[in-house]
Amino acid sequence: MKNLLLFAAAAACCMMMACSSDDSDDNSNTIKLRNHTESGCKNIASYSSQLGKQQSKMQFDNLVERVSLKGNNRGLLTVFHENAIFTCEADFSLSADISGNTIIVNEDAPPSTNCICCYDLNSEIGPLDNKTYTLIIKNNNAIVWTHQFDYSNTLDESFDISKEE
Repeated sequence: MKNLLLFAAAAACCMMMACSSDDSDDNSNTIKLRNHTESGCKNIASYSSQLGKQQSKMQFDNLVERVSLKGNNRGLLTVFHENAIFTCEADFSLSADISGNTIIVNEDAPPSTNCICCYDLNSEIGPLDNKTYTLIIKNNNAIVWTHQFDYSNTLDESFDISKEE
């Protein structure tokens, strides 16, 4: 009988540990970046080895770099970064760091070529609460855009963020 009680107690402890680790691994309240898509290199490209800097810049003057933010009923923020400029063979590594009310989206792609392209990057971040956040978008650790917004399921904002040199 004593062995049976010890076995039952050990089994109960194992079950409790398994349940608690499952809960922490599948915590739906953990804010993360998910469902990332990218357009691939758009048709407009600039080869700096073949074009002068002024001519190269002129190709991008008519493009508008834009960020759109949309909320939804699941508490997810869709971040659409249109015409983000990276190298032609960009191999993206996207992540989101959240600290308090600040969300930092890291759009990283090693600069490894003389060719640059525009890409459309789309990601979801969440789940978020209905409150004020500051969104910072970084491209290879350089801040591209910072914006404070009030998250809600009806959020639908778009901003031109074209860089000036």
